[in-house]
Amino acid sequence: MNKHMIELNKAEKNIKGKMILTNINLKLDEGERAAIIGHNGSGKSTLLKLMAGFFEPTAGSVKRRTKKIGFVPEHFPDQNRFRMREFLLSAGRMGGRTKSELEEEIEDYAELFNAEGFLETPLKNCSKGTMQKAGIIQALLLQPDVLLLDEPLTGLDEEAQQAFLRYLPGLKGKMAIAFTAHENFLVREAADRVIELENGSVVSDVNNVAEAVKYIKALVPHISILKELPAVQYSQLDHNLFIIKEAASASDVLLKSLLDSGCSIVEVIERGGAL
Repeated sequence: MNKHMIELNKAEKNIKGKMILTNINLKLDEGERAAIIGHNGSGKSTLLKLMAGFFEPTAGSVKRRTKKIGFVPEHFPDQNRFRMREFLLSAGRMGGRTKSELEEEIEDYAELFNAEGFLETPLKNCSKGTMQKAGIIQALLLQPDVLLLDEPLTGLDEEAQQAFLRYLPGLKGKMAIAFTAHENFLVREAADRVIELENGSVVSDVNNVAEAVKYIKALVPHISILKELPAVQYSQLDHNLFIIKEAASASDVLLKSLLDSGCSIVEVIERGGAL
């Protein structure tokens, strides 16, 4: 049975005399990927901040059974005078990480999100998209067991969006993820559960599960091997390192084909539904 990382029971939030959230009952379990959708003003961001602990409910309760929560706001503070590298090191150190391990991870994440050229740039001089990359990286550096993201793709260029979507399936362990989104493709590709808000209330909470899929991380000698496989989706992570997506029911056949072609299987991750 999965552990409830965050549990809201009849939670309500009133801000300056206005009721933003009403009678919210939901649980976020370890390993879940939950998308929170709804029109502007429906209470999505407030719900995420309530889950994160930025404030407590006006009524009801919120229980957090987690050691670390990583949070990525939609709007990054635009007057941050720190250089990106300084900011990321500081954020990671506050989370209990050592400088030596952080330095290597910062380089890796900066390369992943194509932000290497901005590590020495003051954040206040960066674009919204670059600041969003910094926000995502700082949350990941915490190594949280719950990751909460408010409109994570806002401002990101297409390459960074694709890098983010490729990275999500590789997150190890039982990290729970909840994110707000208005992009249908993000909900489709990254969520196994969809929570819909309307006027501050949950009007729908459903599993976004079609058929279980497997993500196969493999070392492939030549890309032509993948091109010859019928209807296989794949993304290139490095020179010969790929993530290949296949329906779980057909994955055994694909794995055999890859091995027969001289590929080395690095990791296999199964997800329910779209992820």
